[in-house]
Amino acid sequence: TAWLWLPAMPPGFAIASPRWPTARLGPDWRLARPRASGELFSFSPARVPSGSGWAGSWPRVLLFPTEAELPALREAGLRIRKDCQFHWHNQNYGDFDEFLATFSSAKRKKARRERRRVKEAGITFRHLRGSDIDQAIWNTLYGLISMTFMRRGSLPYFNLDFFLRIGETMPDNLLAIVAEHGGKAIAAAICFESDTVLYGRYWGADGDYDALHFETCYYQGIEHCIANGREVFEPGTQGEHKLSRGFVPTPVWSAHWLAHPEFFSAIREYLREERRHVDRYMESIGARSPYRND
Repeated sequence: TAWLWLPAMPPGFAIASPRWPTARLGPDWRLARPRASGELFSFSPARVPSGSGWAGSWPRVLLFPTEAELPALREAGLRIRKDCQFHWHNQNYGDFDEFLATFSSAKRKKARRERRRVKEAGITFRHLRGSDIDQAIWNTLYGLISMTFMRRGSLPYFNLDFFLRIGETMPDNLLAIVAEHGGKAIAAAICFESDTVLYGRYWGADGDYDALHFETCYYQGIEHCIANGREVFEPGTQGEHKLSRGFVPTPVWSAHWLAHPEFFSAIREYLREERRHVDRYMESIGARSPYRND
């Protein structure tokens, strides 16, 4: 886990990447109460930055702690923020059909129809590890990603060199799901994974294809998790459309520390009200789950 300087105003430090891939703290971190030096967290072996560049009044943000870590964070004086994402959980499914059998009849038919449309279009898939992806393939995949971002009026979060480096340094944790038509790559979802969790996804396509986004970003990932024994699939933030594909509302957390008590007090009240809203939202959206109630 690394410290990341956030250049946007107001300045601050975050633990874990604020975008993608989702990061998890390892078991080797420990918390310390704020000290006069402004140091908030102590890590082993990593240490919080110090020196003239460290401003004691800057906020600290810890992203994606586990629920079990929250009591220690509260004890250290941080405010906890709750949000909702949609995650898929493996119930020891033998295959994709066994997973779909847990859906209601209407939702099961919808999922099968989406998958059938992609297959009938002649689109096939390859799952590539980092060691399988050479410079030429990365050029193609990054071209798809860049094209998708630019169609939406924005720039990619990461450049090509980023993907080249992670392909070399962490190939076993990298999974590229590549959709092909007539031997040509037309779409891709780049994911990361641990032994237990698949994290998605950086998506790109060269055009609009019926149901291809759902197949590439969700169904293919679920099949991968079932085949490889992954317990959870976290496909990324937002997106109620994930619900009908088997992803359920799941709480996620962040922890925040500010130097000014008055401002911190106002933030605390906001977080309490926001948490009540998140709880109501999760209860409401959870009622639309595709799973059978029996």
